[in-house]
Amino acid sequence: MGCGEFSQDWPIVFFTSPSTTWTRKLTVCRATLMSISSDDRKMRETLLDVQMRNMWNNLVLSGIAVRTEENPQATLYDFLQRQLKIPSDIVKTITFHQIRNLPLFLPAHYQ
Repeated sequence: MGCGEFSQDWPIVFFTSPSTTWTRKLTVCRATLMSISSDDRKMRETLLDVQMRNMWNNLVLSGIAVRTEENPQATLYDFLQRQLKIPSDIVKTITFHQIRNLPLFLPAHYQ
């Protein structure tokens, strides 16, 4: 069988030597794949950066006993002063945007 001829048993083309056209196409495919891999890596890094910036100002405190009838902000101020020994004048300058009571069993990324 010569280059580019069809086999009678199988409809497959056999090439005995690399074709310049196929070599160029393969080179383009490899370059495209490398570019896609690079883009994927950059997007993953960007996603991680955005996630980290989103969590930058988050503070997770655990082990604070909170009763449902209590004001959670007052409980946190009290915890900061009594347990962490932060002076009251500094504690008064701290503002909270959201205070949430997390479940007893935290997801792995909070532990």
